[in-house]
Amino acid sequence: VYDANNPDSVEFTNAVSSWLKTAVKPNLADIFPCLRFLDLQGVRRDLTMYSKPVYKYLDEFINNRLARNGKEMVGHERKAEKDFLDVLLIEMRGEDFSLVDIRIVIFELFMAGSDTTDSTVEWAMAELIRNPQMMKRAQQELEETVGRNRSVEESDIENLTYLHAVVKEIFRLHPVIPLLVPHRAD
Repeated sequence: VYDANNPDSVEFTNAVSSWLKTAVKPNLADIFPCLRFLDLQGVRRDLTMYSKPVYKYLDEFINNRLARNGKEMVGHERKAEKDFLDVLLIEMRGEDFSLVDIRIVIFELFMAGSDTTDSTVEWAMAELIRNPQMMKRAQQELEETVGRNRSVEESDIENLTYLHAVVKEIFRLHPVIPLLVPHRAD
C-alpha cells in the first residue's frame, strides 16, 4: 500500500514511473535488431537499474504476506479469503514455481495496470478539460455524493452514476487496447 511518508513507497513509485518512461522510449535496437547486444542508448541498463528498487519492494511485500499467512500456506489451501498473490503462493510447488516467478508475475501485472491506468487518466483529463460542462457536472456529483472532507470510498461508487458514465465514454472514445481485429479491403 502506498504511503507518501514512507521512503520505500516513494522510491518504488519513482522507480515504476522511470521504468515506464524508459520502456516506451524509441530504441534503435527495435528498428535494427542486430544492434540489440550493444545497448547503444542504455535502455537495458536503465531498465535494470529501475527494476532493482521495484523488485526489492515486491520481495518485501511477498515476504510480509508469507510471514502473515505462514509459510505452511505454500502449496496448501487456506480457508480465508484469497487474493491473486495468495493463489500464486498456494500454487507454488517445488522448483517449478519460485518466489522469483511470483515476483515477476506481480511486476508484470503491476506495470501493465500502471500503464493502462495512466493512459486512461490522461485521456479522462483531456476530455474533461475539453468539455468544461461535463467536468462541472462530474465535480458537482462528487461534491454532493462524497463532499470535500473525505476521499471517495468503494461504497460511494454506485451513487456516482454520471462519473461512471463519463468513465465509460472515455473508454469508448479512447480504448486502452484495440478492440477490433485489424482487417483490410480487397
